Amino acid sequence: MPFTNDNRIILKLFNIIRTKKIEKNIMRTKPTLVLMVIALHKL
Repeated sequence: MPFTNDNRIILKLFNIIRTKKIEKNIMRTKPTLVLMVIALHKL
């Protein structure tokens, strides 16, 4: 049984899922960061 090969595929999928979650988090936090920068410039 190619156990190591299966592990590699699972790790690849896990990394893809993790990077997609990080991208989603960045997209969610970007607008708030922009608003914070605007607020700081107005002070």
